[in-house]
Amino acid sequence: FSPLKKAEEMLKKQKINEARSLASRFMLANPFCIGVIPYENVGKDTLTMCVYVDSDGNGIPQDIQDAAKEMFADYVIDWIDLQQRPPCKIVSELPSSKKQNGKELSDLSRTIEKNLHVFDKRLNVTAVCASYKVTDFKEEDTLCVTVFVMEKGRVPAGETDIELEEKLNHYQFDVVEGYYKSTRKLSSSDMMAHADPLRGGVGIGVKGLPGAGTLGGFLEDEEGNCYILSNQHVLHPCEVKNNPPNDTSDAKVKDCTNDVVRGAGISGELSEDVEGNSFNRSNQHVFHLPEVGNNTNVVELDNSTNKFNIIEQPSQSDYEKMFQDAKDTLDKHVDKKSNFENPNPERGPRQERNPKYLNRMRETYDENIKQAQIELRKIEKGKPREIGKYVYGLQGNVKLDDLEIYVDAAIAELNECELQCMKYDKGLESNTNCPVYGFENIEDFSPNGETIDLENFHRELRMKESERFFVKIGRGTGFTDDGFIDTSMKELFVKMPAAPENKIPAPENKIPAPEAGATASFDIPLPFCENCIQSFVSEKEKIDQKEYFELSKNCMKCDKRIGKKDGEKKNDDVEDHVRFFWARNCVVIRKQKESFCKPGDSGALVFGKDNRAWGLLFGTYDVGIKNSDYCLASPLSAVLKALEQKTGKKGLKLWCERDEETKEKKGNDEKKENEENVENDESEEKKENEEKKENEEKKENEEKKENEEKKTKKM
Repeated sequence: FSPLKKAEEMLKKQKINEARSLASRFMLANPFCIGVIPYENVGKDTLTMCVYVDSDGNGIPQDIQDAAKEMFADYVIDWIDLQQRPPCKIVSELPSSKKQNGKELSDLSRTIEKNLHVFDKRLNVTAVCASYKVTDFKEEDTLCVTVFVMEKGRVPAGETDIELEEKLNHYQFDVVEGYYKSTRKLSSSDMMAHADPLRGGVGIGVKGLPGAGTLGGFLEDEEGNCYILSNQHVLHPCEVKNNPPNDTSDAKVKDCTNDVVRGAGISGELSEDVEGNSFNRSNQHVFHLPEVGNNTNVVELDNSTNKFNIIEQPSQSDYEKMFQDAKDTLDKHVDKKSNFENPNPERGPRQERNPKYLNRMRETYDENIKQAQIELRKIEKGKPREIGKYVYGLQGNVKLDDLEIYVDAAIAELNECELQCMKYDKGLESNTNCPVYGFENIEDFSPNGETIDLENFHRELRMKESERFFVKIGRGTGFTDDGFIDTSMKELFVKMPAAPENKIPAPENKIPAPEAGATASFDIPLPFCENCIQSFVSEKEKIDQKEYFELSKNCMKCDKRIGKKDGEKKNDDVEDHVRFFWARNCVVIRKQKESFCKPGDSGALVFGKDNRAWGLLFGTYDVGIKNSDYCLASPLSAVLKALEQKTGKKGLKLWCERDEETKEKKGNDEKKENEENVENDESEEKKENEEKKENEEKKENEEKKENEEKKTKKM
């Protein structure tokens, strides 16, 4: 190349890198965005910033649009609402037994895991897995590397077309659209309402914070202490304060001032320098807390630093929504009656009708108003109440029995009042069939308190194919059944949004992949210094971290400076600093033609139809199939073991009737039954004696009468 041509190419590369960096930073500061990707315009020296959102039917907030216009002033902005994309057709047939248990599928999955770096720098790639090629919406027998992208047919600036790439080893790529989304957000459901006593599946939240999730169930330890179980991102979102003026976040988004990052790639508040297209981290560690957001941090939290640790039911968000809906319904019925009694004068006088009809209409309106008033008073009585206090939670990979598993779980200590109410309700005769607290009175469903142990988890998936169907009870969708684990799709590695700052790269996997069972993996920002990061990075991942902390300034935990000193030269290729942390061995559950879980179901427990507990839900992955997302969960046995290791609370298990309680109750029932039998026997014996005596008296009277008649005849 000539010097001029080379300079032009370098300038173009620099502009593309700046655009990619700017896109990542804007996305991380605004978790409402699913992705932000720059694309080149053919024949033009300009770039288009494509902003992908999941509006959930609510539209794009105006302040997000204004922030994008200001930050991307030098670019064309293209908004894409992923909810408006046409859905894919469903592959209706379940995978065959041969495909589910194929060794070649597992080998390919291990190959993908060792070569994830191939997809690290591709902004459009959202997930990768080993699967079978789909042609014309039908699954073939050809193994392939399925690559999920934000949008097919478009190549991000600075990249090559992945659809034209060579094979990975000798396996072809099959490109499919898909993206990850959290299940912690608002959704209408009966499970949002006040529940007294508490039960599994109802909506809960943190006092003083927006958003809501699901109360998964109840745990107890060896000492008899009882706890609420849910996700970490449900029970412990970070602290919030009022939005500052000209905030670039969503109108529903609050600012966090905690020492912990929450949400999908939520980074520090970005001070804007629009002219230079650069962003710098704020000195105050301010983070955006979305009411609707994803979750990717790997953290262990110390609740002593957090003020927002009171759990309430229902959540304040749910209560306000239900109250406003009920109030709107009442106002609607009042307006209808008012319009009926006082018609619009512009329409002229109303034609007089039969008085009986008018009276009947008035009665109907009055009845509707009365019912709406009753419903409103009922909701007013069900205001949020404190049900527990946050104890501990964790998000990230935990090493259990030489296997790394992603866990997003937390526990809160149950209030004594709630505890006694549940025990009283459990003592009722109608609730004696289900041994697990919080799941009584659910038709055709009775958990037995058993949990699938981690050692047999994948083995049971292979052995009991006909029974591999699941149910769950969540705040967003209530009771859903017929979910299944799609073991023809091995290890789904999901790449979450990442900023060009300190990251831990995905280490080479040295653990043999499970023989069966699907997994999902997530890259997670780790803005911490070397000392703080050791608390949750395993020994084999303690690599040369200096290389990956080049762009960061301060540790989010101890505020220690971990980046390069001011004035030091930085690498021009910003993507050399983008690394990912992959969460591992998360179960993928599907349901044909319907969604197994939806927003609001974060924290729900998953049970097999054999009534044993299998997993804890934390998110979904949208693959463009209408009402059939992939539901992501952690094995419950791994969750319990991880919480035991981190908290020191031994013997954590689902809260059930204890053996001694069951025996005592059974003994009391038998004693009561014996007493009733004795009483019945005595009653019957007494009745028999009375009947016998009555018969004898009757017989005696008859004999006496007969004798008197004989005497009369003789005379």
